[in-house]
Amino acid sequence: MVPPVVSPAAPVRPPVVTPVATSTPTPSTAEIAVIGMSARFPDAPDLDRFWRNLVEGRSAVREVTRWPAEEFYHPDPRRADRSYSRWGALLDDVDRFDPLFFAISPKEAERMDPQQRLLLEETWRAVEDAGYAREDLAGSRCGVYVGYNGNDYLRTVEATEPLSAHAFLGNSEAILAARLSYLWDLRGPCITVNTACSSSLTALHLAAEALRSGEVDTAIVAGVMVMNTPLFYHLASRAQMLSPTGACRTFDAAADGFVPGEGVGVVVLKRLDTALGDRDHVHAVVVGSGLNQDGQTNGITAPNGAAQTALETEVYDRFGVRPERIGYVEAHGTGTRLGDPIEVAALTEAFRRYTDRTGFCAIGSVKTNIGHTLATAGMAGLIKLVLCVREGMHVPSLNFREGNDLIGLPNTPFYVNTRSRPWHEPDGPRYGAVSAFGFSGTNAHVVVREAVEVATPAEASARPAYLVGLSGHTDQALRDRAGDLLRWLESATTTPQLRDVAFTTLVGRAHHRRRAAWVVRDIAGLIDSLRAWLAGDTAGLPARSLPVETAQRMCAEAAHGPDPTDALSALAAGYRAGADLSWRQLFVGERCRRLPLPTYPFAGQRYGLTPVGQASRPDAECPHPMISASRVDPTGRRVAVDLDGSEFYIRDHVVAGIPTLPGAAVLELARAAGELATDAPVVELRRVTWTRAVTVDRPRVLHVSVAATARPGVLDVAVRDPEAADGHSTYASGQVVVAPAGADPRRPVVDLDAVLRRCTRRVDGVDLYRSFADAGIRYGPTFQTIRALHCADDEVLAELALPDGTPTAGLRLHPALVDGAMQAISGLFPAAEAWTAGPRIPFTVGRVAAHTGTEQVRYAHVLPVAQRSRFAVTLLDDSGTPVVTLGDVVLRPVRTPVAEPPPKAPDEERLTELLRRLHAGQAEVHEVKREWETLS
Repeated sequence: MVPPVVSPAAPVRPPVVTPVATSTPTPSTAEIAVIGMSARFPDAPDLDRFWRNLVEGRSAVREVTRWPAEEFYHPDPRRADRSYSRWGALLDDVDRFDPLFFAISPKEAERMDPQQRLLLEETWRAVEDAGYAREDLAGSRCGVYVGYNGNDYLRTVEATEPLSAHAFLGNSEAILAARLSYLWDLRGPCITVNTACSSSLTALHLAAEALRSGEVDTAIVAGVMVMNTPLFYHLASRAQMLSPTGACRTFDAAADGFVPGEGVGVVVLKRLDTALGDRDHVHAVVVGSGLNQDGQTNGITAPNGAAQTALETEVYDRFGVRPERIGYVEAHGTGTRLGDPIEVAALTEAFRRYTDRTGFCAIGSVKTNIGHTLATAGMAGLIKLVLCVREGMHVPSLNFREGNDLIGLPNTPFYVNTRSRPWHEPDGPRYGAVSAFGFSGTNAHVVVREAVEVATPAEASARPAYLVGLSGHTDQALRDRAGDLLRWLESATTTPQLRDVAFTTLVGRAHHRRRAAWVVRDIAGLIDSLRAWLAGDTAGLPARSLPVETAQRMCAEAAHGPDPTDALSALAAGYRAGADLSWRQLFVGERCRRLPLPTYPFAGQRYGLTPVGQASRPDAECPHPMISASRVDPTGRRVAVDLDGSEFYIRDHVVAGIPTLPGAAVLELARAAGELATDAPVVELRRVTWTRAVTVDRPRVLHVSVAATARPGVLDVAVRDPEAADGHSTYASGQVVVAPAGADPRRPVVDLDAVLRRCTRRVDGVDLYRSFADAGIRYGPTFQTIRALHCADDEVLAELALPDGTPTAGLRLHPALVDGAMQAISGLFPAAEAWTAGPRIPFTVGRVAAHTGTEQVRYAHVLPVAQRSRFAVTLLDDSGTPVVTLGDVVLRPVRTPVAEPPPKAPDEERLTELLRRLHAGQAEVHEVKREWETLS
């Protein structure tokens, strides 16, 4: 919610109370409610900051630094490969994203157009602002309409790597909108709209018409624009569209073009009568909308004033709008010498058909604040207008000094508003209009009014207390949510009903792993509870489950029982522990409103194949093929590895039916992490232990951390799961040894001919991999590196070769070759005895010495040690010279999953008592956990 502004406010009028389910307008003219919205604009990460910037008259335009100036700008407009304008209003951190929140792998996220990423996050916020959770919309007739002007991120991907399926989907304009329908399981139309600069306002009209006709019940409408390369600047410079002086001077005599901008805006819509019946919060009301086309003009991109007038009068006539009621027009206003006069002349002609008044209607353009955001332009104008009618403020249109003499403003109904001031409308609600005209010739015009209706008030609740719950994907997100809610409550101009706050937090939000909950009697008590919680231990608990029957009984007791406070306390304990309850049952019989509470605080990391805009630079490299540059901790002491199962070393390494990270890949990750941390070559790994297998049946992230020890040049290394909540986060650990580059110690050469004379039993690679598959380990093509085994009772020589097409660049300890060398241990066991305890994988290796890179490997030599409890494995080149040596290798059987009996239903009475004891402080957490596990 936007905080109160310092400027004088308009007089407060009592709301018009409208009983629900009375007479409704005909479907063709039904009004549309804006029930949720969210946006991110330059210098404005949220709507609160966007509104403050508008009220304070701030411009987000500055010199562009996203791309190197020498590759982007030249003042000579004749340079075809440069922009003559170096100004823009660009978003910060467009490469930040939280992919795991949306169940998207980090690898896929890097190949996704940032427009898709931003759209996901802002749509999530808009739906939360409306007070709805995913479960409310899943399977519903909710339409998705997204304005979009194309994509240049694919150029970045192409310049970095061969195109993949991730790149195909991540840069598809059809998938852009489809991701929203997929995420929320929506069944209404899903349309990506491109009519150039009018795209998002065109999308809004399509959604409004679908709502009026009954085709959809709810609609999500968005516009998004991000420039990942300077391509648009170069093209717009060729068309002489850009301002060489770096300002959008809408309606001013000095207007010389526009400044490009970026942004994403999303609104959630319903028919007004439906929204009031559902007790939704209504930000503003869309009275009417329309579209038309310029047709044939003196050029395909030239505007048609007559077409604009026809559209505006059609909207006013169809929806019964009297233009003399309109107090503000948010103009398309691109700041061109000829385009602005055509737009004002068309509006004047439309208004003149209803009124002869002059100078009564303010006019302006948000492009003077945030530049021309292209596909998002209409949505940016709409959101500005919604805020103005809601808050009762006119905000300044910037860069206006002297009017364009081709406009003649004094003889029109309009004046350019240049300061923040109250917007008074003594005779009724505030009305405004917004236009967007695409150079495609598609024109859109929308009329918006203040939402003065409220649903019939509900009676005050007689319940003594309510449960309020918050959750986050991480502990920091949970803490941020609590802080945001506290600030929202403290700054609210009117005190909300506690019932509505509780309803929105429990029914109108998704519930994540980390949780906090409070039972409070009033808003003041909630504020005190939030303050105390933020000042103390803010760690959330991992999610657990609570049986449905128990949840339903406890909810019913809280809603209707003789002692609801105790039941709420038990439910709060269950919520904190992650119980999955039927929260709506807590509010049976209550007419709750959905409130625009603070939305989810995404805190993503950077995901980009190269720094944004530098796709053409061939020297932009990742530090390692298994570690992207955006995932390296600034200290170099920890790297993050993103896995989604598509990696060749996971796709082709399946153990017991589950894609699994090979132990050999962990060796290469440890080596790479050590070199990144020390900027020195790793010459040895010691005492590496694989505590448990890394299965990749879902997208996941691993952290590889490096820490100094008391011994110079020796560092501890560990591979961990950063999301593990069970205390078992370590997958592997060991040490790396670094040393300055110097002479390699002498390596004894293996006499290959002598070994072959001793090893007379030959096993073909095809037969070997068939036996591995029978034993439960399926090696795909890139991990079938053994061509043949030559075996004796106490010795094996394996012929190794990487299959064609196997990635090799940057992999010093190539996982497929090192794994193949350890596969060769199987040759020490006759077929009748091989893997009698089931398939085996590495458990420990005492020492790994990397003499050179594995690109020269042709053989692996295996010798048993200590009665075959350990093995020495040496990777050799074609002369028998050691390349990599692995000492004291120990294997262990794969722990094949065993079917477990179904869990018993816990005793409900004991479970309820357990939760009450926890709340009352009569039991310690570890005692509760032990009893809970016993019950479950």
